[in-house]
Amino acid sequence: MKRSLFIFISVVTIFNGCKHELLDPCKAKQPVTAHFTIYETVDSPWEGWYEGDSTDTVLVSAEFRALEKDAKYTWKIGTGIYHTQTVALDFRNSGLSPYSTIPVTCIVEKEPNKSCFPNDDGKDTFKKNVTVAFESPSVFGTFQAQDPEDPTKTWTFRIFDTIIGTGNYINFDNIPKGIPKGVILDRSRVLGGYKVTVISTNVDGDKSPGRYESFILIRTWLGDDQFDCRYEWKIFNNKWELQQIKTYNFRATKIK
Repeated sequence: MKRSLFIFISVVTIFNGCKHELLDPCKAKQPVTAHFTIYETVDSPWEGWYEGDSTDTVLVSAEFRALEKDAKYTWKIGTGIYHTQTVALDFRNSGLSPYSTIPVTCIVEKEPNKSCFPNDDGKDTFKKNVTVAFESPSVFGTFQAQDPEDPTKTWTFRIFDTIIGTGNYINFDNIPKGIPKGVILDRSRVLGGYKVTVISTNVDGDKSPGRYESFILIRTWLGDDQFDCRYEWKIFNNKWELQQIKTYNFRATKIK
């Protein structure tokens, strides 16, 4: 009897808890906000470009995204005024000096949810700065690498220019075990931002009958000479359907 009573009380408690959550229409709501994020953009995005987290420093271009949807937007970015939820800007011809700081203000106006936030006037302003660097660490050099899961596992590798025929390419040496060696990456497929560099190449079916391969190196600058790296090796069938993917994550320090 006591066991049945305990089960009954537990069920009632759980039910009342769920009922309380269902009866709270404001739990997932928030007042009108002008908060926004800044993302780095590149000239010719392709699959594999790393967008990553929001940032406050970009190489030459940025995208500003207001979090509030379906609202009236007023952006003040430097001397420019804009009225869309997302604003993409390229600062290459702006006449700015390296590491210039640009003030960014976002004003959002929207009909507030008075039932949940009676004091919300439906208007919010948020400010932050974006820095345009116009320069970033060179993709080339010699690096001391370390496995984050095994700090005793270290190795040295290089990223360097090489010329094949009339083309200009990037080559690697001493890539970690389990990743194909001798992979030559087309320099035209290098996308570089302030913190992130992505290098990609494809190997066509003529070189690997019945399948295609894709190699991507994503290198994130942490500051000073420190980088987080991810090397991806994707294998596709002749219909470009992904069959297998191998990734290798490691930390690298540029030593020259």
